[in-house]
Amino acid sequence: MKVPYRPTNFRKRKYNFKYIIIHDVNCTFSELSKYMVDDKKSQTNELRTDNYILHNQSDLNFHFLVDFIKDDYETILCRPLTVECNYEDIKSPYDRSLHVGLMGSYTFEIASNRLYRHLGYRCLVPMLGTFGIPLKHILLHKEVSNNKESNCPGDFFRRDKLLTQIKPMLAIKG
Repeated sequence: MKVPYRPTNFRKRKYNFKYIIIHDVNCTFSELSKYMVDDKKSQTNELRTDNYILHNQSDLNFHFLVDFIKDDYETILCRPLTVECNYEDIKSPYDRSLHVGLMGSYTFEIASNRLYRHLGYRCLVPMLGTFGIPLKHILLHKEVSNNKESNCPGDFFRRDKLLTQIKPMLAIKG
C-alpha cells in the first residue's frame, strides 16, 4: 500500500528547533510487536503503512527515523523539517523539538556502538550545527514526557553513551 502524501494535514512549524528528542518506535507502536526488534530488512515503509491504517496519519511522527538495513544503519527523513511533530505528553518548552525515532525497542534490545555513532554522525551533529542546538539539549522522550510511565526509548538506550560518541564529532572543523 502506498500511503498518500497529505501535507495539508500537518501544522507548519513557526519556530526554530530548541531541542532534539530521541524516541524508539515502541512509544507510538507498542501494540505492534513486529517492530520491537530492528531486523536487517527495512521496516520503514511497512511502519508508515501501519501508522496510516491504525492512526490515520499520512506520515510517521518523527522528523527522522534510524533503521537497520542489510548490514548498517540508515537515517530516513520521515516528516519535512518545515512541519511539527506532535506528542500530547510533551509540553513547552520541549514542544519546539526535532524528533528522531529509532526502529526497534530499546526495552528489548541493547543499542550498539554503531547505532550511537551513526545517530551522531548522520543525524544529530548536522542538526546541532544547522539549528544551533546545544549538546545538552539532546534529550530522551522519557526525560521530557509528562507521562511518568513513559520509558521511551527504553532502559537499554543510554544518553551518556550517545553524548560520548557525539563530542569528538563536534570538535571537527570544516
